[in-house]
Amino acid sequence: MNREIYKYELHQACCRNDLGWSMALMRVILLPVPRISLNTIRRRFASLLAVILTCCLPMVSFGGSINLNLQKLASYNSELPFQKAFTECELATSIPNYVAKSSTKRVGNVILVDDARHIGQGLALAIRVVELEAPGGGGWTGGKGLALEATLYRDGAIVETIRKSQRTNSYSPVLIKPTTCSILNSNSRVLADQITDWVKRKIWTLGLED
Repeated sequence: MNREIYKYELHQACCRNDLGWSMALMRVILLPVPRISLNTIRRRFASLLAVILTCCLPMVSFGGSINLNLQKLASYNSELPFQKAFTECELATSIPNYVAKSSTKRVGNVILVDDARHIGQGLALAIRVVELEAPGGGGWTGGKGLALEATLYRDGAIVETIRKSQRTNSYSPVLIKPTTCSILNSNSRVLADQITDWVKRKIWTLGLED
């Protein structure tokens, strides 16, 4: 495996907030090269520093210095299937609440708003459910999952939109109540953390960190 692949592995590990990134870092630094020169060492560390700055550092907490306006209701197209599950599981409110909880700990102050598109100045985030797989019967009726679109706005203009999905294929004994709603909410919490990590990286990219 060459150094470029190691660098890619390090970058991916950092973006996953994976503790294994440190081992990947050591492999890159210690990868043997015959008659290594001082200039080669300098280039290596510069390359590693670039990887860390573009992905690892956004994982640190901003200590509440950022205000994030979060749309308090997640939308879902009324023509898509499983409307009953969307309503009964209260996904319209629970998904933004999970994002708010995650973002409050790891991004900054979260302000719930009616419409992220019209907040004027500042950062705003809107969540939309674009796919839902939720047959009734809990863990006994097959996989459950959902896909979310998150759109980040700055001063009313779209910065970027991403799509994240999470699916539970079968019943897991870890789930205390293997109902359809508990499975969807478990998946939603995973997606909320992923969206939070993405927002943190975008804040860093925009130069808005404190």
